Amino acid sequence: MTITLHPPTPVTLRRRRPDTAAALAVAAAVALALVLFAASMVGRSTSDAAASVADGASPALDARDRTSLGLADGVDTFFAPGAAGAVVERLAAAVDSEGGRLTQVRLYPDRVFVTARSADRRVAGYAWVAGSIVPSEPAIVFGGDVGAFLAFDADAVAWERIAELVSAAPTLAGVHDGVVSHVTVDRTTLDPALPLTIRINVTGPNGNGLVEVSAAGEVIAIG
Repeated sequence: MTITLHPPTPVTLRRRRPDTAAALAVAAAVALALVLFAASMVGRSTSDAAASVADGASPALDARDRTSLGLADGVDTFFAPGAAGAVVERLAAAVDSEGGRLTQVRLYPDRVFVTARSADRRVAGYAWVAGSIVPSEPAIVFGGDVGAFLAFDADAVAWERIAELVSAAPTLAGVHDGVVSHVTVDRTTLDPALPLTIRINVTGPNGNGLVEVSAAGEVIAIG
């Protein structure tokens, strides 16, 4: 398997007007709020997953996940072929049914968390744990223009590339005996000239690494 490194498209920087700078400051605060909100979802929605790994076993899907998503018996994590697309499709459908739009997806081996801009412009959270969706109550309000920029459509991301990229990530990142802890999909910058990004986080006994990928599935940076 060959993965080609694609440099990002150059961006011309322009002096921002004061109102633009203020809007970006608000957007930065919203992005931080999304991170904190997602972290709270992790804490509230993973009791089943935590119990399953209490004995030190690697996190993995169980029969409830495979049955609910129609995955084959050999699919053991959300990083396996077809699994990411299947679970994101279900979560995106839940978001869409309530008039929301995705703002972040976080894939773990055995669970998935998304945040969304709800119809009333609040942050809504959804988790996929042990074969079902766990919603949260909408929380922080975020503004129209800022929220619209952070939002994206699930079909804008090459979910079918996740398995291949996760498999290659430890080698690409140069992390010996590394494993992928999670994959985050969102807008990593608040400049609308730059695209939606997939970040693959690698951990290992002697260090960590990061592989940054375009929404189309092309590697653009390694760190």
